[in-house]
Amino acid sequence: MSLRSAPTPLAWQSDFGQLSKTIRQIGIYLVLFGVSLGCQSDPKSEAVPSKAAPSASAQANGNSTPPVIEHPGEALFVAVQSSASRGKALVKKHECSRCHEGTGFQAAPRELHCFSCHEDIARGRFGQGSRKLPGWQETVEHYRYVPSLAHIGKRIRRHWIAKYLHSPTDLRRHLLSNMPRLGLSVTDASDIAHYLTETQQPSAPDSPVSGSLSRGRQLFENKQCGRCHDFSGSGVAISPDLAAAKAEDQPGIRLAPDLRLTRERFLSSALIDWLRDPAAMSSGTRMPNHGLSGADAADLAEFLWQTELKAPVPPVPPKRLPALTRDVSFDEVNEKVLSRTCGHCHTDPLSAGGDGGPGNTGGFGFKPRGLDLSSYRGTMTGHITPSGDRASVFQKTESGEPLLLAAILARSGEQHGTETPGVRGMPLGLPPLNPEQVQLVESWIAQGRRR
Repeated sequence: MSLRSAPTPLAWQSDFGQLSKTIRQIGIYLVLFGVSLGCQSDPKSEAVPSKAAPSASAQANGNSTPPVIEHPGEALFVAVQSSASRGKALVKKHECSRCHEGTGFQAAPRELHCFSCHEDIARGRFGQGSRKLPGWQETVEHYRYVPSLAHIGKRIRRHWIAKYLHSPTDLRRHLLSNMPRLGLSVTDASDIAHYLTETQQPSAPDSPVSGSLSRGRQLFENKQCGRCHDFSGSGVAISPDLAAAKAEDQPGIRLAPDLRLTRERFLSSALIDWLRDPAAMSSGTRMPNHGLSGADAADLAEFLWQTELKAPVPPVPPKRLPALTRDVSFDEVNEKVLSRTCGHCHTDPLSAGGDGGPGNTGGFGFKPRGLDLSSYRGTMTGHITPSGDRASVFQKTESGEPLLLAAILARSGEQHGTETPGVRGMPLGLPPLNPEQVQLVESWIAQGRRR
């Protein structure tokens, strides 16, 4: 299922059938919503804040302990005998080239390429003359940016990539969408990471950088790194401001990762080279060249690597609102929740050129689940289980909640550090529904799912 809060619903009607098909095909990450309801996820490693190793300067002051950089939660992936060839097959199976560049596969055609199609909609190159275009443009504004996978093996650690694919985190706070939970096994995630970093030697020692932490902090502030990047827990001033940013600067801000994870993500041997000349390591990167000298880059790297970070504040999940006492109909739920995103991948294939979306007729490596949420009848018909049987989306789960509601609640749990066994949170790769939307769906179900 694909349920989320959105400022403007994606609207389509039968008179725009071909356009509807294309809109549903572009999918981005949210197109994966609900394609795997009820799938049991693999055991996940517990997320633990990383600890920086002693710096070279600290060792010189009497600490003779060999430098060790800790990478929490990666033991599962280090132990796996991964295969680049298997990883390549998985990248093809999950159609990663529909979103990402640098997969080693030819980019999907425009009608299937998520972000290219969204970019065309945003710029008015697609859907010209349609009265629906303004609404589409507002809705896709957040889904025009995705990081390239080209050359990530030069700078990002293989086992971190595997851990991230297995249990995605919100790496880029200013990018509304994030990597969806695809239900990859530890081996699958390791294989894909191996393929993406095939030339990397993960067994090579990863030594701390060496520079001046205090001067690195000054450089961070002088170069205004905080205009794009968050550096949570560092105490330095950050001020990413999308509203005030120029149009050409917005993609860079949206794609800029939280620097808190630099010491976990980056190969320390590559960090200084990256800071000095990002484009030399990844052509087309939005990271600017600040003209740093070797000494400047070393100092800035030392600051990113060694500055003390405060523990993150645990997120507080929103409270569930009481059920509504007024009558709630399917039409209201459809208007305020289902039609906003669910129809993007759970629609009637007969009115969409044969493509009911990945959550209905299949796609992105997932088998057809036969779930059509574009109508009352389709919603009542339910979905196809992994065993091939058809089941209701209102069937009770182990938690006692109807599956539809359980998936919605599970997404909120994932955002706040917990997972629901046997249920993947929806909407996948996007923020959870707001409390009012959850309340509406829950009330409608409790009242007997009135038409």
